[in-house]
Amino acid sequence: MPPWLLRKSHFCFLRTALHSSCEVIDLFESEHGPDTRSTFMFVPQSRTITRKMSTFVTVESLESYLIDETVLAANSANYFMVSCSYFEKTEDGINRLTAAPVFTMTGRTVGIVLQDCRHRRSDPGAEMKVALKATHLRALMMLLGH
Repeated sequence: MPPWLLRKSHFCFLRTALHSSCEVIDLFESEHGPDTRSTFMFVPQSRTITRKMSTFVTVESLESYLIDETVLAANSANYFMVSCSYFEKTEDGINRLTAAPVFTMTGRTVGIVLQDCRHRRSDPGAEMKVALKATHLRALMMLLGH
């Protein structure tokens, strides 16, 4: 595997050179997950401009059970849902917010966006995104040697 790619199971990190204008995110790690207070994200307006958008953690944990009501679905507690009205895609149709941090109002990161819950703008329902909790993100980084 190339040294710029780290992989663990179905998750991988791509190493890049540190960009001079990048800042390290401060992970907010809590056993109980993010609370339902207001959050925000920075969303792209163009290739070079972002804007702050208010968001809201609507489901603190996607912890769920399998058909047997005593068995938790593997890793389901590692995710949460955030409401965000941004739905732009890349030219290839990929979610432009994938890996975007979700911030608390104090600027700490509660997680990163993984995917949209709807694939087309015309699909019914609220604009929800599945996000990986900061605690699990830290655990993955530790497994990968960071």
